[in-house]
Amino acid sequence: MGLLSSIMGPQGLIGHYGLTDWWLTVFTPEESDALERAYAQSRGTAAGGGLIGLTRGMVQGFTPTQSPARFVAGLAPLVDEVAHDKEPAVWAKAEELALASGSLLELHAVYSGSVTAFYARRAEDQQYMQAALSAAEELVRMAPEVAEEYRRKRPGRDLPPHRGFKLLAVLAEKRGDEDEALSLCRQAQEQGWAGDWDVRIARLEEKQRSEDR
Repeated sequence: MGLLSSIMGPQGLIGHYGLTDWWLTVFTPEESDALERAYAQSRGTAAGGGLIGLTRGMVQGFTPTQSPARFVAGLAPLVDEVAHDKEPAVWAKAEELALASGSLLELHAVYSGSVTAFYARRAEDQQYMQAALSAAEELVRMAPEVAEEYRRKRPGRDLPPHRGFKLLAVLAEKRGDEDEALSLCRQAQEQGWAGDWDVRIARLEEKQRSEDR
């Protein structure tokens, strides 16, 4: 971290989004420097070479293209590479910001990302599997309202894939609960979420018919 950053705290995008206190609490100076370099590399620039960095550079007149929640969620892959054990803290902060925004679409985006991230870590600790399941279940609970909001704000556009329905349906099928898997797939299809739901439904119905013979 540079001289002024070490005295005043991070500037750049972290400062712009009002995340300085959180950043200094979660990351060591060494991790912050490593994340600055990784962020610059991800943008195809050298650390300190651009006008606005992750923790360096002034942002007067800067117009953000992301909400605070999506910005923080977008840092998760970099944090996973640089400070693996700190990634859960990033998702927790993104959830906090999404909840504070009052936007269902923001919360849906954060929970969707966290499902993928925590499920990928499931072999490390059971808590990550539980976190993935909790996020997936909340996504499914929110799904009807989110679908309505998505269509209201983005008329004419199809709904995206739904990671909550997909994960829970896959896990239900793996444990042999075809009824639950079918229910989830049918809900997702009826609500209009993108995905190969017709294929999954056909396969599950065939499995049920085979078991009844």
